[in-house]
Amino acid sequence: MLDGIWSTAEEQGRRMDAFEHDMCDYSDRIVSLEETVAWLSSENQQLKEKNEDLKSRSCRCNLRIVGIPEKMEHGDPVGFMTGFFTEVLGTTLVPTPLKLDRAHRIGAPPMPDGVNLKPQVFIVRFHNFQDKESVLQRQSRDQLIFSRK
Repeated sequence: MLDGIWSTAEEQGRRMDAFEHDMCDYSDRIVSLEETVAWLSSENQQLKEKNEDLKSRSCRCNLRIVGIPEKMEHGDPVGFMTGFFTEVLGTTLVPTPLKLDRAHRIGAPPMPDGVNLKPQVFIVRFHNFQDKESVLQRQSRDQLIFSRK
């Protein structure tokens, strides 16, 4: 009977030693994981900031144009917007047509049943940032009017 108690106590001792060894191993792994998580969090924050900077830089040559009736561009939004800026700004400010990289409409198109009566907004990407700035400066001084029928 005493032999059974001793063998049970020895077995419990071995189990406790294995448990303590495992706990020490888990503790070391947790410390390592916490360091990794801290590094990844820092790296993630840097990448978020870099992504935000890149998004801001990619949009800085863009300009939103509101209120141009639908389908006036006749399938050529870049050509239409080039002519639009030449007409609105005049040939004195824009002696040669502005170079645009892209032009497209965004938002929900107007429904045929008249539910959405507002025309879609144009997004225009200028090739040169200075061209966009000159348009904005002119717009802030004068009211720009487009009168094409």
